[in-house]
Amino acid sequence: MLKQLNWLAGAALAGLVAVAAVPAVPGFVGSAQAQADDQQVKLTGDMVKRFLAASRDLASLDDNAGDDEFDKVLTDNGFASADEFDQVANSIMIAATAINGQSNEEVDAIKAEIERVKKDDQLGDDERSEILDSLNAQLSPPAPKFKENVEAVKPFMKEIEQSMSSGDDQ
Repeated sequence: MLKQLNWLAGAALAGLVAVAAVPAVPGFVGSAQAQADDQQVKLTGDMVKRFLAASRDLASLDDNAGDDEFDKVLTDNGFASADEFDQVANSIMIAATAINGQSNEEVDAIKAEIERVKKDDQLGDDERSEILDSLNAQLSPPAPKFKENVEAVKPFMKEIEQSMSSGDDQ
């Protein structure tokens, strides 16, 4: 679980995926906007600060760290659960994407991943279909459910972008 949530935080900060479509959110296929709405929360500046701090702390954990250490990072940063952290991450990335849009690099990376998944003979048909649905949903990211989220995220865009740069190095 720790590696999956470290990946989620890194992916969110790297902006490589729309968190709404990350496999860490079970069953996230179908109407991307409707499901993204269910996964969004109304953000405050404090929530964004806590997410960024938790993401840094998670990135510094050893890959062998256990769930207790992961839970302590979340608790220390004011999150009641991994679900709450996921919802805040999702809301931040949807708002950040609304602010900056998707870059050509991000779209190209998603399209390349789609082609890679199509050719991956180690995936079963159901798994391949689910991953492809998720990737295709990322090509049309959902809009923020709460317009206030864009305003809550704007002051932190520089830090989010810096985190994206450092996330690329990992």
